Parts: sequence; C-alpha cells; structure tokens
Amino acid sequence: MSDKWIEDNDRLLDAVNGDKKLEDEIIKSLGTDKVEKVLFNINGDGTIQTFRLDKDANRIGPWP
Repeated sequence: MSDKWIEDNDRLLDAVNGDKKLEDEIIKSLGTDKVEKVLFNINGDGTIQTFRLDKDANRIGPWP
C-alpha cells in the first residue's frame, strides 16, 4: 500500500472509525520513522515472508 493509496478516499478514516484527529496524526506520521508499512507474504507451503515497503509500496528490504 502506497501513501497515496492510504490517503485516498476514506480508507484510513474508515479504519479509525471516523476519528479525524487520529487520521490526521497517522497521515502526518507517514513521512517519519514512526510508521512502517510491512507486507506479509504467505507462501504456498505456509511460510511467511515479511518485507518493509517504501512510500510507493516498493519492497525495500526484509522486515524486521
């Protein structure tokens, strides 16, 4: 999920049950080290791989 995808529409506002203040705090935090975006990939054999994502949702390395 890119920052744009998170901010578009009301996805985030819906996710925080309409709490506009919390939504604003999260959006403000996206460009800082306070928020990490992580992709969880579940393989066919059940193993899980985790990857850290950048603001454009590109994999930038393993997580943690």
